[in-house]
Amino acid sequence: MAKEKGIDENDLEIDEHKLVAECRKLPKLIIVYGDMLAEAEEELSRLEDRREFVRSLMPQKILDNPEKYGCTKTTDFMIKQAVIREMAMHPINGKIRKWKRRVQTLRSYMKGLDTKKRQLQNLVSLRAQQWFGDVNVDPNHREIIDAMRKEIAFASRRKKRSKR
Repeated sequence: MAKEKGIDENDLEIDEHKLVAECRKLPKLIIVYGDMLAEAEEELSRLEDRREFVRSLMPQKILDNPEKYGCTKTTDFMIKQAVIREMAMHPINGKIRKWKRRVQTLRSYMKGLDTKKRQLQNLVSLRAQQWFGDVNVDPNHREIIDAMRKEIAFASRRKKRSKR
């Protein structure tokens, strides 16, 4: 995906080890991307209004100088054809295409953030249910697991003491 101004693909990813931070960050991301979407839609609307304004001025320009626009006759049909031809080549169309793409991209990101929200809700729910809890161990191997836990606890206490 092409890099666009202010858009970061990493904002859609979830760090499962930092669920609290992800949950806190999500509302801010929704506000930031929502604001960017609103600004892009506003700019797109402004450009489309500008294009309509230019289109409304075009017939008079053609009537003032028909040879410049390739009209041998100034009939309604010829003027309409010249307006269509001139508007198709107008530079504002490229700007409108660019802003339409930006709006579509930001809408995709808003959908992605909504998906991220649902994923976070599901992960938090699973954590609350201790879905990712202890591994079920064969009773014959339980003693080995308990011994390993004690060893890890002892090592972490020793590590804390050495830091003091």
